[in-house]
Amino acid sequence: MMPQGEIALARLRSVFGRPTDLNEPWPTMAELRAEAPEGDLRSAADDRESRYDNGEWLPLAGDPVMDVLDFAGTLEFAHMCTFVDVTTSSVRDDMSAILRGMDVRRFGMHHRLFGPAARLQVRLDSSQDRAPELDLAAYASCERFLVLVRSVRRDASLEEFLRHLHAPSPESESIAESALASPKAFAEALVRRRVGRTVGGRFVEGGLRALEHVSAFGRILQQLSSRPAARAQCLGTTRWVHVLPAIRRELERWVRRMGEWPLPSPDTWDDENRWVSFMRGTIVSIEGELEQLWPADPRTTSEALSPEELLMRAMFG
Repeated sequence: MMPQGEIALARLRSVFGRPTDLNEPWPTMAELRAEAPEGDLRSAADDRESRYDNGEWLPLAGDPVMDVLDFAGTLEFAHMCTFVDVTTSSVRDDMSAILRGMDVRRFGMHHRLFGPAARLQVRLDSSQDRAPELDLAAYASCERFLVLVRSVRRDASLEEFLRHLHAPSPESESIAESALASPKAFAEALVRRRVGRTVGGRFVEGGLRALEHVSAFGRILQQLSSRPAARAQCLGTTRWVHVLPAIRRELERWVRRMGEWPLPSPDTWDDENRWVSFMRGTIVSIEGELEQLWPADPRTTSEALSPEELLMRAMFG
């Protein structure tokens, strides 16, 4: 790998902190490999699939298995964007051992949880794959994506907000309603993380951060408009975006409740227009792409044969 390739790989690794301390990056691929859980990696992958299928929340950072899968999906995306060359031995040897241990390829490249990592395993297993020509625009898009990934993985307020959407409780619903009761309550929940005597956590902050992250993600997708494969990989490997419909419904509730607030000026037409424009141009657009990415039940492991599998069947029956 060329020196600049080593620098790019180090940049990518720095985005993913150690599961035990998100502020400590993986300095080498050998240490990345060492962070994989000990024992049967295949069983570890099966455990995450079972928990996912049962509707259990899988954290955005800190779970060693999910961290490796997220890293693998991001690594494949970075290769598509000519940011790093995964065909070099320094990458292939380390990542192949982990992905083969988990056997992520058995889930298929269209699986919602394992698909992005499975695409990398298919590439690493192919002896014919070559590094693509440098694309500066795609390279820059990948750099912006890494900035977003780093921010999301360290955003405790976003994690709290998404956990609330995934499994709302009567207590969290009550806190949300209290925070949306008035501008003062909303500000108090945001700044003091409480409403009156009730501790509200970082729910309101997390919702606003989600809005910020979605906006940044939408701009990255726009920059990838000429590279549909990279765009699809970007969507697939960004797990928090998969719950965008729930994020949209919650933020729409915020907008409705805020519309009931007694404001000094009744004229909020411009604000409403901006929200509708953002909804249609960014959120609804991304939701549509997610539906196209997984036209069937996104949690099933059954899928159409991949191009590689179709070729093998045509050749050998």
